[in-house]
Amino acid sequence: MAGLSEGFSCQYKISNSLFTNNTAGQYGGAIAWTTTKPHIIESDFSFNSAPYGNDISSFPISLYLNISHSRLLSTAILPDLAPGQVTKLTLEAGLLDNGHLVTNDDSSIAELVADGPTKLTISGQIKVVAVKRVYIFTGFTVLGKPGSQASIKLSSSAIPSNLQGDPDPHQPSLQLLVTLRTCVPGESISADSCLVCTAGTYSFDPTGPCQNCPQHATCLGRMGVLPESGYWRPELLKATIIECPRMTSCLGGTLGRMAVRATKGTELLGTKALSVNPAISVIRELGKTSVHPVLLWI
Repeated sequence: MAGLSEGFSCQYKISNSLFTNNTAGQYGGAIAWTTTKPHIIESDFSFNSAPYGNDISSFPISLYLNISHSRLLSTAILPDLAPGQVTKLTLEAGLLDNGHLVTNDDSSIAELVADGPTKLTISGQIKVVAVKRVYIFTGFTVLGKPGSQASIKLSSSAIPSNLQGDPDPHQPSLQLLVTLRTCVPGESISADSCLVCTAGTYSFDPTGPCQNCPQHATCLGRMGVLPESGYWRPELLKATIIECPRMTSCLGGTLGRMAVRATKGTELLGTKALSVNPAISVIRELGKTSVHPVLLWI
């Protein structure tokens, strides 16, 4: 039986029909409808083919979103975004008609915009053109109060308003709930960002500004403070740089280990040449409060 193409407004029913071995060059191997959804009952489709909609095609009425390979059809959550920093997420969105993927769209536009009363700004790649029916967003930045939540709306120009002949509701946008994380050590908080401390500076307290690198150290940015040769750091979360009693004992520039006569301690930064005695504990517990260690300089 031949295929059916419809382009006028009406109500019609297809029943007790067989659509088989039909081929279309673009869409709707058996049936293609654009204004009024047919009521199909007790009909069979087999061996029909088309680039989009082997059996039936229509037009886009909603969006889907892929995040980390999970398809979401309603509200999606973007968790723990660093405010003011380029996101590492890739958002992949596509179009759905009345139950199928729309695969013949290479020209429509999708856009990310701030939604709701919460003050939020989105920059970077926020407007993209469909490529092989897919919208891909990468490298965008969300600016907003650290530790807050807000919404973003993803909309597409391909989805028309509700049509009288289509009983299914049209949803031209998808809401994304954004959770902005708090700032962490290595960053400095501002009204809408967590500013990353760059090379030559450091931060152990995100509530304050990035600090200039201390003397006799190299700062890699964020939390990286490496003592120069002949110097060491007794505490992980302080940038105190101390001259070694014997200059040749502290090689500098790397994470070393501290030998202590205790069961608690902290990391010693910038030394490699420590004598390790079996009776002395070597502690590498990052972030714990340090005790006053007994160091063995060689």
